[in-house]
Amino acid sequence: MRVDQSELLPVVCGITRFGLILVCLFSAARVLAQADEARSVKIPAAKFTTFAAPDAGTLGSQGTFGMAINTAGEVTGSYQDSSNAWHAFLRTSAGTITEFDAPDGSANGTYPVAINTTGEIAGYYIDSSYSDQAFLRTSDGTITEFNVQGAWTSVGGINDAGEIAGYYAVSGIEATYGFVRSSDGTITSFEEQYVTSPFGINTAGEVGGYYLDSSLKYHGFVRTSSGQLTTFTLPGGPGMAHYVGGINTGGELTGYYFDGNAYHGFLRTSAGKITYFEAPGAGKGYFQGTVALGINTAGTITGYYIDSKNIVHGFVRSSAGTITDFDVPGAAQTFPSGINKSGQIVGFYLDPTSAYRGFVRTP
Repeated sequence: MRVDQSELLPVVCGITRFGLILVCLFSAARVLAQADEARSVKIPAAKFTTFAAPDAGTLGSQGTFGMAINTAGEVTGSYQDSSNAWHAFLRTSAGTITEFDAPDGSANGTYPVAINTTGEIAGYYIDSSYSDQAFLRTSDGTITEFNVQGAWTSVGGINDAGEIAGYYAVSGIEATYGFVRSSDGTITSFEEQYVTSPFGINTAGEVGGYYLDSSLKYHGFVRTSSGQLTTFTLPGGPGMAHYVGGINTGGELTGYYFDGNAYHGFLRTSAGKITYFEAPGAGKGYFQGTVALGINTAGTITGYYIDSKNIVHGFVRSSAGTITDFDVPGAAQTFPSGINKSGQIVGFYLDPTSAYRGFVRTP
């Protein structure tokens, strides 16, 4: 049985699960953790650059979805065309967009997840059997498709050494397993109880993610390059989803958890100290709150929050704890998804015509 990761994370505005922002459908249990005091500021000097893939559609959920950005300002992500088919793109810092598909993903979609400093892109595609398979695209455009043990395989991240972290599910087994693929293609798999889901890997080869235990309780984990796992637990009872995915060069982790009602952001240091935080404008109602997604080398975190009117806004949290909220000018909803070393943020937004477009926010 395939374990669908879209059941583990949030959907906002009806966006599909394919490599984008996802939503959980879980029930109750309140948080007993204290959030740190957030300070909100506005920085109007930030520059927004918006873009669309040339063949992106403009109706309904169609459009361009920026997912990851590297130190050079190169962006990767997916777009949905006017026929509702999904494809991948690479956008240079100068604005040139190259569209591409994994060779076996042209029918059912290609979904980049991460890009490293050399321009290597890792992600997954959906094959003709509607099974997720992984891919690596080098800077010259060469695409290598791969899976683990012939199984359903998805990708969580890639580091500057070309190491890829992800997860796979063997048919007939109700579990997922983590893996790390080295730059020479060697794959090492690992597991931590029931469902193991890596979503980030840093330059030291440390992997961040979450797992589900036999009691259906979520936990976070960090795995060193030598294979040692350190686990930790966030608030929330059985069935309360966690997302642990952003990991920086210092081993700091970010993500969010769901308490049965709302979402809450967190930061975990390499020493194990956990700080919970809320964007100042975050709502406290059902499926509202703070969703942290990415962290850079300086400890700056980005993500989005859902306010009391169910409007989605972006935020940046500095290493000192100062939170800046923002919206792409004219946007109905703003969804940041990643941040690079210089603090540039990539994401997508819903424009006034109800189409999605990508953006880069430069501080």
